[in-house]
Amino acid sequence: MLDKLRKEKQSSWSWALTLMIIVTFLFFFGPGSFKRTRGGCGVVSYAAKVNHSVISIEDFNFAYTSRFREMQRYNPNFSREMAKNMNLRQSVMDELVDLEILAQMAEKYNLVVSDEEVAKSIAESPMFQQNGEFDYNLYEKIVRYHMQITPKKFEEKQKKRILAIKLLELIKDSVKVDEESALKDYLKRNNKVNLYYVKFDPRLHMKNVKVEESEIDNLLKNDYQKVETYYNAHISEFSQPKQYRARHILLKLAQNAGEADEKKVLEKAKKIIADIKSGAKFEDLAKQYSEDEVSKVRGGDLDYFSEGRMVKPFEEAVKKLKDGEITEEPVRTIFGYHIIKMEGTKEAVKRELKEVEREIARKIIADGKADELVRSDADKLLSQLKSGKKLEELVPKEKEHDHDTMVVGAPEPDTAVLKETGMFNASQSYIPGIGVSEELMKRIFTENGIAENLTDIIKVGNFYYLVSLKEREVKTRADFEKERDQYMKMLEASRQGAVIQEFIKSLREKAKVTINTTLVSYEEKRSKDMDF
Repeated sequence: MLDKLRKEKQSSWSWALTLMIIVTFLFFFGPGSFKRTRGGCGVVSYAAKVNHSVISIEDFNFAYTSRFREMQRYNPNFSREMAKNMNLRQSVMDELVDLEILAQMAEKYNLVVSDEEVAKSIAESPMFQQNGEFDYNLYEKIVRYHMQITPKKFEEKQKKRILAIKLLELIKDSVKVDEESALKDYLKRNNKVNLYYVKFDPRLHMKNVKVEESEIDNLLKNDYQKVETYYNAHISEFSQPKQYRARHILLKLAQNAGEADEKKVLEKAKKIIADIKSGAKFEDLAKQYSEDEVSKVRGGDLDYFSEGRMVKPFEEAVKKLKDGEITEEPVRTIFGYHIIKMEGTKEAVKRELKEVEREIARKIIADGKADELVRSDADKLLSQLKSGKKLEELVPKEKEHDHDTMVVGAPEPDTAVLKETGMFNASQSYIPGIGVSEELMKRIFTENGIAENLTDIIKVGNFYYLVSLKEREVKTRADFEKERDQYMKMLEASRQGAVIQEFIKSLREKAKVTINTTLVSYEEKRSKDMDF
């Protein structure tokens, strides 16, 4: 096949140059997911089986090594631990399977690749060139010594790659974007609004709500279905999973820390464990050494937590400890090294409906009354606006530091605060600061563009919001025309990518795939040369 290319081979060849070349010949597509099956209890001699074809272990090892070295090219500190965290082995396996599935489908569609096409693709590959010219000796050395296959075998693999590309090109060519469709998408993404909003929280009125016992009796007698519905929808409120209480001393260390830093911090952690065993109080050492600024002031106390709240290595270590015990060895997580002390547990409990029916009835009644009060507050503010007053004059604006220091679960301010959503467009499903509201989105972004005026009350979840249009950015067809060609190309590429992704996903779902799971696991022991 490559006779013509062989005639062009040059006499000079540098082994050192070959060692510097990062060989990345595979055409990678995005990582996917597929059915996985263990290969049995015997020795598995393949990386993966895809329908009737086999991906060899050599192919996988070469592809993974190439990808690993490519990552090191961009980040010299790229390590096995980093590869493990990004699940690089699985990603490479996914890509090889995708390539095989696409090539098989291309053959079903009777797509063909000529010898000339294969030769051209190899000759044009920079990895086989010196000084801009194809070097057959370089090609043969890389294929035979680095890939450890014959040129003929490599050409077969290249043919498969080109088949997959041809199939994807056919799919891409089937996706076209017309001008009107592009205009509609352009306006949807570029027409933007910024809203003023005031949030009204019913919980702020709870202290003013009074519920009589007679009201609870009446609800339980005449509308018990409400109580049952609430109980079933909020079952987690009435059941408590098993909880653990622990203390820890954290010595921070980055995941990609060097060997010297790793050793230094580990030795320090072991010294602290030795001090505790010698009689030092855990709480005192936590205050002295822990780098968890939140818990160190409490002697490392993390209070009670349930499963799923802590990172996995930490949680697994806690479960193995008895009350009062500390970990024999420091526990490594993404945060660094932990010395952990078990303080105690709370067993799982579940309260039955009959135990909590009056509690639920009281809450339903109280929520209803609070809702009425907070809606009244919103209505009063809306009436003032309709009388000609400005929202900015009636409600103080949110201070910048209030926003900057906001944390998840922080209480709402006890007085109304004027906030802004910031600019957002119709392609967003979530309205910043407010949440998901199809009703509000339809009122803002109409078929004719953007609403010119909007001041109203809307309920999202359990909260009421008074919203008012602050500013708009309105684009027109004239704006679109200025960047029409570029925008249409961008949109077409985006839609082609989405169609290809969906196509590959559908092929995977139909394919019969068996994976050698030992190759994608980072827990398996390998030879020193392949221990990455």
